[in-house]
Amino acid sequence: DFTVTQTVTLKPGNYYFTFVGQGGDVGSDAAMSAFVAINGEIVQSASFILDGWRVWANPEVRFTVAEETTVTVGLQVKAAAKGWGSFDSWYLCEEPAK
Repeated sequence: DFTVTQTVTLKPGNYYFTFVGQGGDVGSDAAMSAFVAINGEIVQSASFILDGWRVWANPEVRFTVAEETTVTVGLQVKAAAKGWGSFDSWYLCEEPAK
């Protein structure tokens, strides 16, 4: 089991956080999520599961920041001891203005 995070300060706006992952043998009790936290509290998340080699999961979390705020984006993984996988192409982007 592990958690990966990065903390950044964002100006007001609409954002999305995403990455891709692939893997397997994670076990029947596996739980995985991409998340956004503010002040240590998860405010949005997207659950997913790794289901094989080159079977890419692509969780995406969309959220709004009303004022300049420090946010933490991350990945939480609970998996079996022999589970395997990789995560790549991490993005935290502001949505284009409409």
